[in-house]
Amino acid sequence: MTHALIITTTPRTSALVNLARGAAETVTALVVGDAEVPGVDAAVRIPLAAGQPAEALAPAVCAAVRAAATDSVLVVAPDAPAERVLAAAAAVALDAPVFTGVRSVVSRGGLLALRRSLYGGIVEEDVEVSGSAVVVGDGGAAAPGEPAPSESTAAEGAYPMAIVAQQETGTDVVDLSVALRVVGVGRGFAEKEDLAMADELAAALGAEIGCTRPLSEGIAWMETDRYIGISGVAIAPELYIAAGISGQIQHTAGIGGSRIVVAVNDDPDSPIFEVADYSIVADLYQILPALTAEFSK
Repeated sequence: MTHALIITTTPRTSALVNLARGAAETVTALVVGDAEVPGVDAAVRIPLAAGQPAEALAPAVCAAVRAAATDSVLVVAPDAPAERVLAAAAAVALDAPVFTGVRSVVSRGGLLALRRSLYGGIVEEDVEVSGSAVVVGDGGAAAPGEPAPSESTAAEGAYPMAIVAQQETGTDVVDLSVALRVVGVGRGFAEKEDLAMADELAAALGAEIGCTRPLSEGIAWMETDRYIGISGVAIAPELYIAAGISGQIQHTAGIGGSRIVVAVNDDPDSPIFEVADYSIVADLYQILPALTAEFSK
C-alpha cells in the first residue's frame, strides 16, 4: 500500500493533495512551521524556532520520512525554495528519484506509475517506479475544509542556521499557475507605457497579467515570474486573453491548460489563432479599450 506525504511550510497544497490521492489511500502533511493544512487525513508538525530557516530542519524531515516509510512512499512538495531543499533531503533518506512536471500518479501492481510533461508540455512521458518517489510541483491554493488533526515531533538534529537579515525587494510576486483569469501581453505593444491598457483590462476582469519571454527576459518590461512558456510558468485559467502575442510554441506550450483562449492580433496568420477559441483579428490598441469598457459595465 502506498502512503503519501506532503512536505510543506504553507497551506497552499490543494493541487498536491489531489495528485497524492490518485496513488495513496492516506495523505499526511509533514508541516515545517505553524501552517494549518486542510484536505489531508493527518498532519505531523515539526516546530520552527524564531529566526530559524525551514531548511535547517532537513535532518528532522528525513527522520519523519523514514518513520513513515512503508514499501512505497510518495513524497510531494510545493515548488518553492525551502520545500525543494526538504524534498531533496527526503529523496536521499528514501533513496528515491525526484520528478517534476508530474500530471498524475497512480499505484498499480506494486509500482508507482507517473505521467509527467516535458519541454513545457510538448511531450508527455509515462514512468514506473518500484518503491518510493518524490514529486515537486505547483502547490495550488489552500484546499477546502478544516485543517487535519496534527501531532508534533521533535526537531532533532537541526543544522545550526539562523536568518540574520531580510530585505524586501519591492517587487510583487505573483503565482500565475493558480490564477483564474490571465491577460497575456506580447511584442504587439509598441511601448512599455502601453501595457497600461492590459492592466486596465485585467482590473476589469479581476485577472492577473502575464507575458511572453521577450517582454521579461528580452526587454525587461515585466518580472520573470510573469513569463508564460516552456521555461516559464504553465497556466490553466478559466480565461486567457492573449494580446499582441504571435503564438510561438515557446509560449503556447505554457497555456495548454487554459479553458478558454481569446486571441487579439492584427496579423491573421499569427499562430496564436490556431490554439484560440475566439480570434479577434484587429488592432489591440482599439480592441483592448473596447473590451475594458464592456467588462467594466
